[in-house]
Amino acid sequence: MNRTLEPITSRRDFLRRAGCGFGMLAMHSMLQAQSLAPRATHHPARAKRVIFLFMQGGPSHMDLFEYKPELEKRNGSPLHLKLPKNYEAPGIRDARIFGPISKFERRGGRGMLMSDMLPRMGSIVDDLCFLQGMHADSEAHAPAIRQLHTGHSVQVRPSMGAWTLYGLGTENQNLPGFVTNWVSP
Repeated sequence: MNRTLEPITSRRDFLRRAGCGFGMLAMHSMLQAQSLAPRATHHPARAKRVIFLFMQGGPSHMDLFEYKPELEKRNGSPLHLKLPKNYEAPGIRDARIFGPISKFERRGGRGMLMSDMLPRMGSIVDDLCFLQGMHADSEAHAPAIRQLHTGHSVQVRPSMGAWTLYGLGTENQNLPGFVTNWVSP
């Protein structure tokens, strides 16, 4: 198949043929050096950097940072759930409650309860921020993970790191302000 490309003769022709339409215009303005310059914020920043680690497949937050004394008390007892008759969850009727897998200790000046599995992290716990009130709209892992990163469980949207860089800019034009290797499961 031999196709010849016709020259773009106008902005309207460019938008029609670009595929991304007005998104291409937005990308053009975002790629301008001026758009990457640091921007003033509503409130003075208290942190210089944010490192957000999402380690899928790692130990559960329940096992590391959320001590549940009731789980320890009921360790090994049956899990009694009232499920709708049309709810399919093979094996859940035989499920048991598991208590903590390690000892929890109070760490730092705030007395944060955390697992003894992370002793070095325990020494800097006062410098960390823990979000312990999160929930998702789906109980399935893939949509819940997508919602954590983008705010939406179905549609693919820019992540919070991309929006933060877009909103605040970067101080170094030679290094990326946001890096990810997250791939939707």
